[in-house]
Amino acid sequence: MKKNTLYTIGLIIILAVLVIIFLGQKKKSGTASLDMNGASHLCFEYKAPITGEDGQELFNKENVEFSIADDGQLTGTHVIAPAQGSDSRATLVGVTDNTFVNTIASVVVGEKTWKEQRVYKIDGDKLYIGYQSVDTPMEQEGDILMYQDIQKIIFDTEEFFLNKVTCSNE
Repeated sequence: MKKNTLYTIGLIIILAVLVIIFLGQKKKSGTASLDMNGASHLCFEYKAPITGEDGQELFNKENVEFSIADDGQLTGTHVIAPAQGSDSRATLVGVTDNTFVNTIASVVVGEKTWKEQRVYKIDGDKLYIGYQSVDTPMEQEGDILMYQDIQKIIFDTEEFFLNKVTCSNE
């Protein structure tokens, strides 16, 4: 088989596993917190002011955008734009049960594509980014960094979350 065909089959298998995991998560977490109301496009933003070296007010920003199909499959972007530094733009492919969003993020750095699992939680008008509070939270599975134990992901922090905003193209 060609390398692209193997890659596609591998990605489909990973997404299928992610769907199964999140269906299990949904049963444990109760009802979904997001009522889509027919919405298929969601945008979230984080914006924190900092003072630059010259005393000018600058902003650290993050933007996450999801386009969601009726079956829960989604695509999107996650842009991290530090006030002083280079932006990082990830493309997202994944699934959602309307509370949890499980994705594979791809970031191009130079000539290399970096892939990792990113998990989000939607709670009302807030989007939380999942993380594990251990030194080495991810392991390599093929060419994708995956969480070692998805059950240990932490979301609830009032220190960092993105607020729901109107998407710029709406």
